[in-house]
Amino acid sequence: MDKGKLLIALREETLPRMAGARAALRAALENGDVLALAPVRELCHRAAGTGAIAGLPSLSRLAAVGESVAQLALEGEAIDFARGERLRHGLCRTLGQVLDALEAELQEEKTDRMPRPVPTAAMAAPVPVADAGKGRVAVVSEEAVSGKLLARVLEDAGFEVTRLKLAEAETAPPVDAVVLDVPSAEGRLAQVEAVLTAALAARLPVLLAGKPDLEALKPLASRASQFLPKPVVPETLVSVTRTLVARRRMAAAARSKAPTAQVPGPSTVRALKVLIVDDSRVIRGVVREALAEVGLVSIEAEDGADAVRIYDAEKPDAVISDVQMPGLDGAQLTRILRARDPSRRIPIVVLSALDDEVSRKAGLAAGADAYLVKSVIDGPALLEALKRAGLPLPA
Repeated sequence: MDKGKLLIALREETLPRMAGARAALRAALENGDVLALAPVRELCHRAAGTGAIAGLPSLSRLAAVGESVAQLALEGEAIDFARGERLRHGLCRTLGQVLDALEAELQEEKTDRMPRPVPTAAMAAPVPVADAGKGRVAVVSEEAVSGKLLARVLEDAGFEVTRLKLAEAETAPPVDAVVLDVPSAEGRLAQVEAVLTAALAARLPVLLAGKPDLEALKPLASRASQFLPKPVVPETLVSVTRTLVARRRMAAAARSKAPTAQVPGPSTVRALKVLIVDDSRVIRGVVREALAEVGLVSIEAEDGADAVRIYDAEKPDAVISDVQMPGLDGAQLTRILRARDPSRRIPIVVLSALDDEVSRKAGLAAGADAYLVKSVIDGPALLEALKRAGLPLPA
């Protein structure tokens, strides 16, 4: 995900939560209720992580300060019991100033001043999304009507479309992206999963289209590059497919320039599955794309409790977890997973927006095998961290 899109996602994830964070801050100040600061800590945490990845270090550091102050309050460190104070007013003022500064930095007129790279002869410009109309797309469907409609929409938009049945697509087709139409009958889900797994192992982006109320579809939707609820809006289908094809081309170009030792072939990592745990949808998407670049399959959890449930059901080969999350945080999750399966030391990598020795030691002390700063997330960096953590990958 490029920095411009990350910036938009950061705004979309942070600004709508700002009013709730300010209301929580007022409640904490008026009632002296420390626990009311949890939404403030969560907002700052998300902004710190996504800001680091989006190339906004000053915004990320500002949000990290707010997160640390709120966390101190939640842990009781910022309360002066000797003076009979339930919550220091100065702390609330500080958090209010952090929120003011974050909101100001996230306003479009400020953040859009980020310098944009100018293509030169030495640096080729990225593939424009609009140019992806000539991409090759496989529409995989057992449904006569919806499969035909999906193919027709994409053909009209300029894509080269190949229609396949589920059985025909269990070996990944030679295309730029796969549109996987999930049948209404749940009995076909095993075949859908086989097609999805084969496509992801071949580093093909997969757009999954299905009924949103189908409960058994949720684990598959979390692994796909994109999920669209049926009935699919044609404009959305075309826009998402163009983006997936463009990303596929850029990732392929990057892999062709990388040392071969850093990029395993699909056959060597086909069975390896990584659980991504982060309360930020944006961060999960970035990590998922980075893992796909190096051929690893992803499953996702939005918090620690969800991760434990998915871990038991999916038995992943490795875990990449955020450190700070509401409820069950990364350190607690690591201890639970270690105790849950003591005979199998699963590799665990922790992610943090903080790049300092204290934070690094704390993450590793909880039982993680490797520590990675969010500002350096990409395919090779994640691959190296997973290797250090003990995942059996090529040297």
